[in-house]
Amino acid sequence: MHWILAPEPPVPQVCVPIIDDLLASPEFLAAEHPMTWLRQKLIVNDDQIQQIAALTVGQKDNCLWSAVRRNRLTASNFGCILAAVKRNRYPISLYKRLCQAYDLSKKDAIIWGLCNESVAVDKYRSFGDAVVEPTGIWLHHNGVLGCSPDGMIRRPAAFGFHHQSPALMDIMQTCNIQPEILEVKCPYSAKEKTIAEAVDTIAEFCLEIQEFRGERIYKLKESHPYYDQVQGQLFVTNKHACDFVVWTPKDIAIVRIPQDLVWQRNISVLTDFYFHKFMPHLQQ
Repeated sequence: MHWILAPEPPVPQVCVPIIDDLLASPEFLAAEHPMTWLRQKLIVNDDQIQQIAALTVGQKDNCLWSAVRRNRLTASNFGCILAAVKRNRYPISLYKRLCQAYDLSKKDAIIWGLCNESVAVDKYRSFGDAVVEPTGIWLHHNGVLGCSPDGMIRRPAAFGFHHQSPALMDIMQTCNIQPEILEVKCPYSAKEKTIAEAVDTIAEFCLEIQEFRGERIYKLKESHPYYDQVQGQLFVTNKHACDFVVWTPKDIAIVRIPQDLVWQRNISVLTDFYFHKFMPHLQQ
């Protein structure tokens, strides 16, 4: 995560708007209604979305990925933004986080996650010859919201997974709804535990147990910021389901999470925050 404070290298020419370029443009500075002008300029079409996802493969090691995500709202921050909106309190620490003002590259949890992400993906692939391809940043059509999944699933795990919504399991199978994005977590706090031990002993752990037809299965807590991240990824990429992987050296859990249509309303909440709160802060 050396990109957080590193100087931005030159960016290749692409058809996706770069926020910094728009904010520095004479047209924006002279616009009678700058936010209206910006809204229109940020809109992207399907071709642009596919292009930028392909051009930014490599993510943190790709300078274009850093430039495109800069001053956009990305899914890993959706949870903290929605919590701030709910409280109607917007501390300076929130804006610093969104502006990537903190150097997190030396944090033990970050180093642990980066070092073990590929191990977790390889373990996922072993569940029935699953196929996962790398990807870059995906943008919502409004051009404001983005996400960088840990992979795009071409063939999902065939066994060993839990259903986030067991009641929808039959519908998903009947309609052949398959996971298309992969999100991986390697929690540092659980590095010496099994998933079951982490659920039992770590209050802030992202997974919990649910009972279904006499069976105990894992689900992602809907109150956890990772739930906002996963749902944000699903609605930004317009995919139907995600395989959410939690890995430790002793264990792995795969939770298959479908789109939550109730969550979809947060897309407009996040967009409003961007133009009414975040942009005025940047202009200051």
